[in-house]
Amino acid sequence: MKHPQYPNLELIEPNYSREQRAKAAKLLRQGLSFSVVGRELGVHRDTIKNWGQHYDPELGNAGRATRQLRERERSLREAEEHLRNFPPIKPPVPVPPCAWNVIGNTPRN
Repeated sequence: MKHPQYPNLELIEPNYSREQRAKAAKLLRQGLSFSVVGRELGVHRDTIKNWGQHYDPELGNAGRATRQLRERERSLREAEEHLRNFPPIKPPVPVPPCAWNVIGNTPRN
């Protein structure tokens, strides 16, 4: 196959099986990132992303969802660590106004 802009350049079309594509879609549905699925199947992560979008447009967003989940987990870990290192200081309990008359110790009306 010739490159459209560079006629002297031969392009190699990789032959990927339907089984590889289906396995990639299955792994993406399990929540794995494009990079992890690519390493598992020996395919570049961009190819995995394209396959995911082809099988299911939502799978094309799998990387973003995985990244958001990782960031959320990291943020929670940092917050927990901060609270362990700097526990919150409980404010003093405010004393409610006295309901008893100071002179004579009788309730106010």
